[in-house]
Amino acid sequence: MHEVNAIVLLDEKDARNLAEKLGLEVMGTVGLLIWAKKMGYVESLREELDRLIDSGFWLGRDVYRRALNIANEFKT
Repeated sequence: MHEVNAIVLLDEKDARNLAEKLGLEVMGTVGLLIWAKKMGYVESLREELDRLIDSGFWLGRDVYRRALNIANEFKT
């Protein structure tokens, strides 16, 4: 058996909880976008998050603000 070094991309709460219980590293859409911003693949996290929200993706205000804060894009 080979060990695989991977991240599981999940947004659904129950699936995330199960994956974490199994010892898997979990990242959601917002986490992936923060990573992309840090790596230089995304210029504006705010624009990407707003685009997701405009397309029907539900994102809580706290998560939105926290993500922008992590990406140094939070404006008070």
